[in-house]
Amino acid sequence: TGDVVNHGTLTFQRNDDVTFGGQISGTGNLVHAGMNDKGNWQGGARLELTGDNSGFTGDTSLGADSEILISHANALGSDGTISFTGDDSVIRVAAGITTNSASKSANQSRLSP
Repeated sequence: TGDVVNHGTLTFQRNDDVTFGGQISGTGNLVHAGMNDKGNWQGGARLELTGDNSGFTGDTSLGADSEILISHANALGSDGTISFTGDDSVIRVAAGITTNSASKSANQSRLSP
């Protein structure tokens, strides 16, 4: 795990759960979508963000059946929007975490404790 300065698109495209602990910064976009064994986009995997991404000001997008677990108060950065591009995608907040991402706006309410 390393830090990422993102001014394009940082995509997590996996079919298994993964934890990313590096810091994400920049104005680019963060995309989370799973991938099945045939290489097609598919959700179902969990992305856990544990780093301080307060320098990240881009948008966040989740594909169908994808999940982001927030395990740091600044995991989603600041500014930007959150969009859900498919059904059954969700952002969960880990126990004991109070998120500082109040300036992010979501196109649908799918935040879950």
